[in-house]
Amino acid sequence: MKLITKYFTLETKPCPFCGGEAYTQTQDYGPTYLCCKKCGGGFEVGGHNDNYISQKMKTERIEFLIKKWNKRIKE
Repeated sequence: MKLITKYFTLETKPCPFCGGEAYTQTQDYGPTYLCCKKCGGGFEVGGHNDNYISQKMKTERIEFLIKKWNKRIKE
């Protein structure tokens, strides 16, 4: 998965659990998810009671999740 913005590009590494490909799920309300298509492992940010989320906030959340997803202990 690749996040492309006006200022930067971020690409996800393979799943740290099984090597699968990542995907994101974002909505206008509630949390944003980054999960593995193969094993379902992943992270979420935000709460289930969040009010309307702007496009800028969605992009910031996805950026945060990709950085968290890509972090490995031994690098």
